[in-house]
Amino acid sequence: MKKIFLLFGAMALACTLHAKTVTLDPAHPINPEVLEFDENGTWVGTYSEDYPTIDFNVMSFMHGAWEEYDFWYGFTIGSSADTTYEVLKDQFHCVAGGGLAGKGTPFIQAYAMDGMGPVCQVIFSDGYPWTAKEVYLCNGSWTLDNILKGGGAARPFAAGDSLVVIIQGLNDSFEAIEDKQVTFFLADYRSENEADWTVNRGWEKCDLSSLGEVYGLQFTMVTSDKGDWGANTAMYFGLDGLKITRPGNKADFENEAGGINLTAEESNWFGADEPDEENEWHTWKSGDFTFMSYYTEYYKSAWTVTNETSTEFNGYNDAYRSASGGAYEGTNFAVWNQCYYGADTVKFDKQVVDGFFVNNNSYAVSSMCNGDGFAKKFGRSDWFKLTITGLNGTEAGNSVDFYLAKDGEYVKDWTYVDLSGLGEINGVIFSMSSSDTGDWGMNTPAYFAMDAFGIAKPENYVEPARAKFTLDITITSSELTLVDAIADEGWWQLMADNEEYTIYICTPEDGATQVAGTYTVDDLDPDYSGLVLNETQEDILFESGSITVSVDEQTGNISFVGTIVGSDGFTYNINITYVRPTAEQTVEVSIDDAVLDDTFADWDLYTVYGTDANGVTVTLSFWTAEGAEDIVGEYTENDLESMYAETSITVGETTTSVYSGTFTIAAGEGEGEYIITAELLCSNNTLYQVTMVVPGVISAIDNITDTNKAVKVVRDGQVLIIRDGKAVNMLGVRF
Repeated sequence: MKKIFLLFGAMALACTLHAKTVTLDPAHPINPEVLEFDENGTWVGTYSEDYPTIDFNVMSFMHGAWEEYDFWYGFTIGSSADTTYEVLKDQFHCVAGGGLAGKGTPFIQAYAMDGMGPVCQVIFSDGYPWTAKEVYLCNGSWTLDNILKGGGAARPFAAGDSLVVIIQGLNDSFEAIEDKQVTFFLADYRSENEADWTVNRGWEKCDLSSLGEVYGLQFTMVTSDKGDWGANTAMYFGLDGLKITRPGNKADFENEAGGINLTAEESNWFGADEPDEENEWHTWKSGDFTFMSYYTEYYKSAWTVTNETSTEFNGYNDAYRSASGGAYEGTNFAVWNQCYYGADTVKFDKQVVDGFFVNNNSYAVSSMCNGDGFAKKFGRSDWFKLTITGLNGTEAGNSVDFYLAKDGEYVKDWTYVDLSGLGEINGVIFSMSSSDTGDWGMNTPAYFAMDAFGIAKPENYVEPARAKFTLDITITSSELTLVDAIADEGWWQLMADNEEYTIYICTPEDGATQVAGTYTVDDLDPDYSGLVLNETQEDILFESGSITVSVDEQTGNISFVGTIVGSDGFTYNINITYVRPTAEQTVEVSIDDAVLDDTFADWDLYTVYGTDANGVTVTLSFWTAEGAEDIVGEYTENDLESMYAETSITVGETTTSVYSGTFTIAAGEGEGEYIITAELLCSNNTLYQVTMVVPGVISAIDNITDTNKAVKVVRDGQVLIIRDGKAVNMLGVRF
């Protein structure tokens, strides 16, 4: 059945931007670069004045210290699995005994010292407003000890007491916004009923979404146990899993101040207006993402920004074009090609990247469709693949594979690639591979086009249909089967096959006076002309096109050249040459126990076969003249049948077809005996001189008369008697 593809028209450009989501990972700060802990599981920089902030991806946690007095406040990092408090060094323990990742894993420990103002602030360091989604909090071990038992100035909590953390959003001046706050209870004894009292003993989630867009967060602890000097309760809490999100800035590759500057039409931008001769690498940003370009007078590679709209490729200078012409949206898009010096990575702050739009590049399409000096023209079994691997820190994580060409089709329109399955990552590595690979690596040009990196999949998105390669079927062999060619006027058939296809070209009966000529699809027999895709056994009928058949008068070789559109939607360039065999050697074959098979005698078709002492098997299926009473006679290759029954010579495991020859069938001396002599030229360029004897069998019944209405028949070396239309064996017993 012919495949019907929906035409993909202009796509609506109103697309939802991706949501950039960042989740705190206490085990991997940016500053300090190396996280070290002492024997108590406390960050060794806790009392150092060198760290006014502890920095993570987009989040900076306030940290203060007076090194001279071994004093700290704000935030530090702990990793102890101990949940108890006995001495002052245990102030770095939390009741969860480690972070959200498990016992003994890093977490943020806060000391919200009362009376010093806002000492526990988290600043969103990229300068953008973010929506805080959630955070996980728990009591410090010293704090819980005070709540339950008191100690020092603190008293045990009783009815009416409470301990809360107030989380406020910060404005762009990093000041607390009064009407944007969330209250989280670490202990709630406000009820007169003791059964209703609650106290935190592990990680609990606090929903922050009501704060809306803010530039940071301020954490303040408030206790009901206060004295003249402020809070009596130890003001410690643990923090982990802070999650923030904002609409991401996709890489649209459009011009922006201080960045991409592509002003001329139909031109390219390689990362700088003037390349630095000392450093050929240029780093630049589009949206939230950092790219690199390599640019010298003689060599350009990695990322290139372009606004070219042509799809033509005539040389290297045309390599910065998309297969569909122009960008997915806007004016500019990017082209990547593999750089032998690296720069296959796009870097960004840790986040979930939804995806991007990809297209083939004009250079790669030209190569796959036509081949070039290095690469082959693609067939149905070839493929061209883009692999995108996520980065976790510096470690490669999961990957997404996207085929730019496969199964005889290739991407020719902007197509969405989903990367959300890579999770939270801080970079992606691009690599390409192809079925066309040689000693020096991939032959297919390593180029692809990109636009809208970081965009969410548009609503109601429909993936565009892929374009189809024009496929070549080229076969040159003397092993093709050509039935009744030239000699038998009015009907002929070619059957040829290679690893991928079997092709049948057949004229209608009485449809051609000679094999040579030009035949449209309408001139061919529709029931016996077409393709078979060998891998799947899929039948592909001819829809349109023509085949021109020509015969070389000197060699007798026959060529079949034409272009056919199949019912699978592919266009096939057919170039098949039937090479006429020539006798390069002669082999004598002698068979004295051949078998005559008359299974299809009613159709005037007989087969004789046998194997000689050297293991050469001869099989001849031949037609007798209509109405012939005996098979005795002279025959040529025109009498051989090759389409429905085998006519061949087999040596070992190799079978070759009979191209031409003559053979004579004569009656032998014994009853039912036949002697066949033949000279058969086969497609392996060997002339076989064959003598075959079909032995006769003497019947044990000698009283057959006309009155018995019986006829004696030799079949498969056995005498059969046909009496009254019934077959009986030699003893007269019916089968």
